[in-house]
Amino acid sequence: MPRAAIFGCRIRPELGAALAGISTQRLNLVEPGYSGTFTSVSSNTGVASVNLVGNVLTVTPGSTAGISTITVTDANGQRFSFDVSVTVVSLIID
Repeated sequence: MPRAAIFGCRIRPELGAALAGISTQRLNLVEPGYSGTFTSVSSNTGVASVNLVGNVLTVTPGSTAGISTITVTDANGQRFSFDVSVTVVSLIID
C-alpha cells in the first residue's frame, strides 16, 4: 500500500500515476506527530468515490469520465487535496 505524508508533503509522482489506473487504490495516510482522525470527501463521486477507515483511504473510480478532487482533513482542520482523473472506455465486441 502506498504511503504518503499527507500534510506538509506532496504526493510522489508515482503515487499519482497509480491513481490514474482503472482499479481501486488504497493509500495509507500519515501525518508526522498526529494520531487523530481524518475525514475525506470527493468533489465528484461519479468520477471517484472515497472511503476512509482509520488511516486507510480507498479511492474507487466511478462510471463518469472527468476529474475529482479528493480532500483529506485532520481534526485540526489541516487539509490536503489531490486530483484523480478517470477515463471511461467503451469496448464493443462483434
